[in-house]
Amino acid sequence: MRIVIADRNAEVRSALRLLLENIDHSWSVIAEVSDLKGLQACSNLQDADLVLLEWTLPGLSSMARKERLTSIRGHGQPLIVALGSSFDDGVHAQTAGVDAFI
Repeated sequence: MRIVIADRNAEVRSALRLLLENIDHSWSVIAEVSDLKGLQACSNLQDADLVLLEWTLPGLSSMARKERLTSIRGHGQPLIVALGSSFDDGVHAQTAGVDAFI
């Protein structure tokens, strides 16, 4: 499984990478980004099977989230799992069309 991690916090990205790559050695983090600009520039989205997306990623407004999800979906239909810290984040993420919310 090829994974893209989009989270503002470098320690979170590092911890997720370590966790995921140790769960199954065939899983590989192919890109890490810290904001919307990085996500937009990420050329590896087309190869991703899974995108872990911090729901409150810097630069990602409510409207931009839906547009970005649509754009990501255009790259081979990777699963999109949103990461957030509140019930409201989860509701908004599910409404926007993510596959799962953690």
